Amino acid sequence: MQQEFYSQWSGRFFVNAVETACIKMNFISNFYFLLTLLLFVFTGIAAFFLARTINKFLLDSRLPVNRLLQASFIFLLLNIYLPGDIASNFYWFSAAVVYQTPIILLLVLIALLLKRFNQPGQKKLLPDIFITTLIVLLIGCNETFAVAIITILLFAAILSARFQFAEKKIIAIYFLVAFTTGILVLYTSGILNRQKIMQNNTHYFTVLPVIAFRVFMVFYNIFKEPLFWVSSFFCCVAGSFLTNDLQTKKGLLFFKQPKRIHYSLLLLVILITAILTPLMLLSKGSFPERALNNIILIAAIFLLMLAFISGHIIFPGYAKTIMEKIKPLYRVIIPGAAMLLSVSYINAWKSVCSGYFYHIILLERDSQLLQAKNNGQKTVVILPYSAVLKQKIKERFPRGGFKIVSELLAQPPTTIPFFNEAEDIAQPGYRLYYGIDRIIIQPDNP
Repeated sequence: MQQEFYSQWSGRFFVNAVETACIKMNFISNFYFLLTLLLFVFTGIAAFFLARTINKFLLDSRLPVNRLLQASFIFLLLNIYLPGDIASNFYWFSAAVVYQTPIILLLVLIALLLKRFNQPGQKKLLPDIFITTLIVLLIGCNETFAVAIITILLFAAILSARFQFAEKKIIAIYFLVAFTTGILVLYTSGILNRQKIMQNNTHYFTVLPVIAFRVFMVFYNIFKEPLFWVSSFFCCVAGSFLTNDLQTKKGLLFFKQPKRIHYSLLLLVILITAILTPLMLLSKGSFPERALNNIILIAAIFLLMLAFISGHIIFPGYAKTIMEKIKPLYRVIIPGAAMLLSVSYINAWKSVCSGYFYHIILLERDSQLLQAKNNGQKTVVILPYSAVLKQKIKERFPRGGFKIVSELLAQPPTTIPFFNEAEDIAQPGYRLYYGIDRIIIQPDNP
């Protein structure tokens, strides 16, 4: 299976191994519901590990554990709210493993880098082995992350050389490891096969406006969320606690002038553009929405880091005064209100309603096709999803109901994956699974 994935579909060796292990253990058949919960848990644990590392090495352990847990939970919510395609990021097995696993690894990598560069007297060999291993695993998650990590480390290597950072050689080694692994991944036969499948007739010149639009969508998905603005404010407050020792001064040399925060925002836009450009050119604009999820979260992490640094540069020592004015109750109410005022939150509740009928219809369809398989039938006649949905809504609301409710229930769920593969004649996988030669879709007679 690994060989099949690697040679026919992608060179994502790490997530291929994770997916193969899950299939081998029959995980996706018997414990499918656990996948989302495990991704939530591991994202929260990784966020807490990063928050604790920041608290220990940059904030001199000034924040209590309960604040770190709150920060981790809010960051988990951001992971759920910000992606452009939430369904693929957490609720669809193959996509969730591909796109959320590297975010978890990235949080661990940032924490290890903070520890590595904030322990001047410690031996570096073992941390460097862990860091390079994580870089290799991240490259093996997906092509988007491969290009992103290579680009970020290239920027880091250039900046460390420009500002004569003492550890510039090891950063260059990290980049070389990422670049070498990235070449091995991006030029596998599986990637080339996928490019042929996804390739369209878009010319390279006409891809340029698509790149600009994608860059805009990255920042739109972030800035549209009130929870992100609240999180940025709390990061800014936490940053004012930042210790002012010699090591910190060296690390923040670039930000010695407040106006360089603005330059950093421009640099972030350039970075995101640099990540998207090769991806969009290679695919000629055929870039699925779910592939943008990782770039959105990477940009959000960088923006939160800038908010943290801004608190140290612009408001040093004012955190205690600010936090005294914000009562403990408000610290819960403000993020809670920001969470409720989200389009993603509203869509989740819409999916709860429409997903109820979607779940019932697919269970009944599964039962019908399994019965046909057990009876040796090779042809099955099914009603189209839209017709069955009308029947189900009529059964639940025999006297009719508010028109707006019917319209809401008739919409396919957006927060969870909506697959109607039984009606997709071009895809043989569904028929092969049930051992059926032909599925006939009965006309919808209103």
